Amino acid sequence: MVDGDFYVLLGCKINDDCTISDMQRSRVDDLIKNLPDNNYYIIFSGGYTNSKCNKSEAEIMKEYAIKNGIDKYRILMETRSMNTLGNAIYTMELLYDINIKTKKLKLVTSCFHMKRACNIFTSLLKGIEIECKNCSKWNADYAGIERIKWLMDKKFIDENLDNSIDIRIKNLEKYNNLI
Repeated sequence: MVDGDFYVLLGCKINDDCTISDMQRSRVDDLIKNLPDNNYYIIFSGGYTNSKCNKSEAEIMKEYAIKNGIDKYRILMETRSMNTLGNAIYTMELLYDINIKTKKLKLVTSCFHMKRACNIFTSLLKGIEIECKNCSKWNADYAGIERIKWLMDKKFIDENLDNSIDIRIKNLEKYNNLI
């Protein structure tokens, strides 16, 4: 078991000029502000969601974090996800692939997004405690959209809960093509 706190920072769409968006910056800044002095690891989670940019959300967040004092050796990246379901599934795959056995993940996202993200991670990453306290105050009213997305995500989770990670990934790719 790797010792230390594991933070999973969820990405959001980057700017068309491949720079960090204000919402992403807010999430990373809040993470940096709340990190312990040492003994932590960060998983930046976010794929290639902007067709005008050849960098992933995770890469953009990593670059910004390193420029702001985060040790690059404490950073892992998940660059395949296109949505919150993907964040959870591909983070689980990353932890499995590099044989990290942690009992707890600390989720970091915007406050409006935290409830849905927490529900998804808790549902899909059985056996790992998901801490859902670190949220970035972002002035946006997405509550209605988040409720609709959760209903769609919950259906996917219910249909895939007993599937292996490989089947979940295959089904997620089909799901992403539908939405």
